[in-house]
Parts: sequence; C-alpha cells; structure tokens
Amino acid sequence: MAIGENSNTAFQQAAGDGWKASEYRTVQEMRRRNRKKLILLSICVFFVLISIPRLKNLISYYRKLQYYNTEIIRLRAENEVLREKIRTMKEDPYYAEKMLRENHGYVKEGEHVYRINEKRNQNPSP
Repeated sequence: MAIGENSNTAFQQAAGDGWKASEYRTVQEMRRRNRKKLILLSICVFFVLISIPRLKNLISYYRKLQYYNTEIIRLRAENEVLREKIRTMKEDPYYAEKMLRENHGYVKEGEHVYRINEKRNQNPSP
C-alpha cells in the first residue's frame, strides 16, 4: 500500500458511509487543528511546570533583596548617629568625659563613687 492509498481508502470508507468529500476534508482539518492545539497546550504546560521552581526562587530572592535594602537604610541611619556622636566627642571634651563616666565607670583622682541600689528587700529581716 502506498502513502497516498491510505488516505484514499479512508476517504472511500467515509464516502461509502454517506459522507461527502468536503465534509471528510473538514473533519481531517479539524483533527489536525486539534492535534496542533493539543501539542501547543502540552508544550505550554511543560514550560509552566518547569518554571515553577524558578518562580519560587525569584520570589525568594526578591524578598531577600527587600530585606537587605531596608537593612541598608537602617544601617545608614545608625552610621549617621554614630558619626554625629564621634563629631560631638571630638569637639566637646565635656561630652566625652560624660560618656566615659556613664558608660565605663571612669572616675577622676580624688573622687569617691557612691552606688545606691534601687532594689529594696521586700521581706525585711528583724
């Protein structure tokens, strides 16, 4: 059987059933179109399934980028505050002394430090 005979026999069978040649061709064209649509749909589904993990990674990277951008903004503000403190310490010797006394417990010669505990015993002993 040759290649052309296969389509002729299908046509003859369809024609024997009362089909017209134009109807048969229309049915064949519809089947071809449906196959093409099915193949195209399958390819689209395949690419969507492949891209899902990449989309998840993209969303994850976007969230990290947002976090780091806000962190950069926060750190820049903190740096500005620290620069201002450094500038003030360099320009005002009393401020530097105050910071040393408050934060590090420095005392001048001859000074006495009195520490008062704020906690009081709830149960005084007799």
